[in-house]
Parts: sequence; structure tokens; C-alpha cells
Amino acid sequence: MIRSILFAAAILLVAAACNTSSEEVTSSGFKYIHHIKNEGAKPQAGEYAYFHVTMDNGDSLLFDSHTQPDMPLVLIPSQEEMMGQKPSPVLEALLLMSVGDSLTVYYPIDSLGQQRPAGFENAEFVVYHLSMKEIKTAEKYQEDFAAKQAANELVLQGVRDQTSAILADFKAGKLADQLQKTESGLQYLVIEEGTGPVPTAGQNVSANYYGILPDGTEFDNSFSKGREFSFAVGMGQVIPGWDEAFTTVKEGTKAVLFIPANLAYGEQGNSVIPPNSDLIFYVELNGVN
Repeated sequence: MIRSILFAAAILLVAAACNTSSEEVTSSGFKYIHHIKNEGAKPQAGEYAYFHVTMDNGDSLLFDSHTQPDMPLVLIPSQEEMMGQKPSPVLEALLLMSVGDSLTVYYPIDSLGQQRPAGFENAEFVVYHLSMKEIKTAEKYQEDFAAKQAANELVLQGVRDQTSAILADFKAGKLADQLQKTESGLQYLVIEEGTGPVPTAGQNVSANYYGILPDGTEFDNSFSKGREFSFAVGMGQVIPGWDEAFTTVKEGTKAVLFIPANLAYGEQGNSVIPPNSDLIFYVELNGVN
């Protein structure tokens, strides 16, 4: 009986030791704590590491990749490629991790010299909390990327056809009773109304889009890029027509925007948009945070 109790106690002590986080340092001397440590394979040069990360200054959360439309990933460089490069605490931490691991690594603020970012004026470290989600070989990455691109192209073709038909109806005056109009001159047609919140100025939104000129010429879209576009709405990071539209419709909405030139690129235009061009955008407001 006593022997069984002692054996059970030993098992509990071993289990407790496996879950105890201890402070260590990376190859460049960055302090880290390995919270969950598995025995799986670690990312090798030429492979892709997929992970989530939060960043804080010791007191306040300043970034969370979970709020972004795409999970961060990094192509693991070779030792030769890393030579002469400034050490990266995140990369060095990822090299120590297997799928399912979680780890916290500390980057000394003094390493930034005098260029302390906002929020870190009184902090000692930039603190990164990492969790490894997946490791892909280069071949698997290319295979998945090609499959995703093919799927995106199918979606894009549907968006092209739908937007072209809507533009034709707009020019023919068939949408007069369906268009929403604002005092600025923005007009938009709601294809599918979302059920989420309407974004407010300063919030980050993520969206898919497809943009054409009034003659149907395509000038940009997010589908071919394989990722949504994210920006802080209402902060002048995009054209005025977008800022207004994305603080007008609900999360989950799909719509076509008819943006007059003065709410787009105006008299100057840009390298792609001719001067005084009205713009038409198909948009999907997919996320608000």
C-alpha cells in the first residue's frame, strides 16, 4: 500500500515537472519561457511555419493575430541566410517549437535604440506570446497555394460576372429604386445585408473587393492576391468613398459601390486610375474588430 502511494506521488511529481515553465535563452540571448513543449518535429530551412502571436508591453495587449484575416506564416531561412541579419526573437522562438507548442519570448526595448514605438515608452521588453499551429514543407505549401488560387479564381469569375451585370443595369437606369444614396454622392447597391455591427471610425475591418472603371476595365482585386484587405476605417487610409461606405454597412454585407471621382482619386488619378474617374467596387465586409 505504502509502495503504491509512493509510486503515485512520483508520477504526480513528474507530471508537475513537465508542466513547469522555466526561463531559458535563445541562440542570440533572447529570454524565453516554453509553456507547452511537445516532442514533434521543429521547422527546418525551406519549410513554412504557421503560428499565432500576441504582442504586449508587459501590461497592455497591442497586437493579436487572431483578429487578422490570415494567420501569420514565415519561410524558415537557412543558417547562411540568417548570417549577418539582425537577430529576430520571433524567428528564433519558432525554431524551438513543434506543432502545438506555446512559448513566450522577450525582446529588450533597448535593442531598438532610441526608436521606442508608441506604447513602449516605459516598458522593458516587447513580449511575444507564440503558438505553433502548422509546419508545411515547400512542396505542400505550393500545392495548397495552387489549390487556393484556383478556388479564388472561380470565386473571382463569379464576382466579375455579377458586377458586370449590375454595372450594365446601373448604366441603363434599372437600379434607381434599389440604390442607397448619401449626401456626399456615394451610391451603393446591397446584394446581401450582413447581420453584424456597423464599423465605427478607428476600428479595423477586413474585406474582399473587386474594382473596375465605368467602361468595365478591371484595375484591382483581393481575390487574386489570396488574402483579404485590412485597414483602420474612417482614418484616411483609403479613398473617402471607402471610408464612408465601410462606416455605413454592417459586417457581413456584400455590396457594389458607385464612387464618384471626388470621393476616389479626383483630378490627379494615379498610376492605374485615370484622372476624374468614377469607380465601381464589389465589396464584402467580412470582419470588424
